[in-house]
Amino acid sequence: AWRVAQQVARHLGLGEVRDLDAVNGGLLNRGLVATTPGGRWFLKGSRYPDPAPIIREHEVAAIARRAGIPSPTPIAARDGATATWAGNRWWATYPYIDGHHMARSDVGEATAAIFGETLGRIHAALDDTPADLVRRLPSKGAPSPAATLDRIRAFEVDIARRPVATAFDGHALTSLAYRRSVIEGESPSRWPGEDLPTGVIHGDFHVGNVRFAVGHPPVVNAVLDWELAAIAPRALDVARALDLTIDLQVDFDEGAPRVRAFARGYGQHASLGTHAAARLPHLYRVARAHSLWVYEEHYRQGEAPTDAIAIDDLTTLQWWLRERDAIASTMVEAFAVRATRRIISTRDH
Repeated sequence: AWRVAQQVARHLGLGEVRDLDAVNGGLLNRGLVATTPGGRWFLKGSRYPDPAPIIREHEVAAIARRAGIPSPTPIAARDGATATWAGNRWWATYPYIDGHHMARSDVGEATAAIFGETLGRIHAALDDTPADLVRRLPSKGAPSPAATLDRIRAFEVDIARRPVATAFDGHALTSLAYRRSVIEGESPSRWPGEDLPTGVIHGDFHVGNVRFAVGHPPVVNAVLDWELAAIAPRALDVARALDLTIDLQVDFDEGAPRVRAFARGYGQHASLGTHAAARLPHLYRVARAHSLWVYEEHYRQGEAPTDAIAIDDLTTLQWWLRERDAIASTMVEAFAVRATRRIISTRDH
């Protein structure tokens, strides 16, 4: 880590690294905080084998910054590049931002409204994404049921060949079987997002990627990790943000006050619309059923930082199916706001 940090700092002209700390909490990327004579810097080691996703991430974040959304500006080398190869991966470097992340259990109505307002501002800002960047962003369209079922069978075969099954293997088999039942129960020709308004999304907006300034009242001073920015139904971004920011099972038991506060904040800057709000639980449930990345991480590494997410994933997926009608009616009521900004149509790309 010292060797890598020194190489990155020298390449960017930041001076010699005097102090270095590893950052805990990153699931797929690596994080270091380096102190040099010029200040403190956050070094993000990318999981991607080439710099193109990093460049796209920086371009999307720059659009948000121009609209007033706080996000750290990457440090560029003399040639203008914002990705540096060191060790065995690409690194992006940012000024270190003091502050803290909020735990999901601490999100009340007031902070839920702040999260919703921030995501609404992001969606409004990203409506202005240049066409060239839109074409280079990945698209989250309809997943392939056949491809997902093939991956499920491959996992099951791999687990069956293991001489000793672990507790995680047992969980994985249960989760994979449930996913198969959800996927096979859907009409193969109907993707819940096919006729929903589509635009550029953050892709990973949640409590862990929003940093608050020290002090009260809570003020957002950084929105982080734009690497999953994509073209997708905005409802998918909203659903994921709600799921990873608010304890929805508790909130719905209490009448969904945090969801309603989130929706009010979102509606100050962007509109979801009743049709997309009604489709939101179906869309998110199908998307999650097809999402196998936590199992890919585990069986690629043998043990992964994402294992805890995998354990909770099945319970969450079952809740979204069990409460789909209640979720849909609440979302329609909460997000009943007319769209006021043009958003990208699936016909535009």
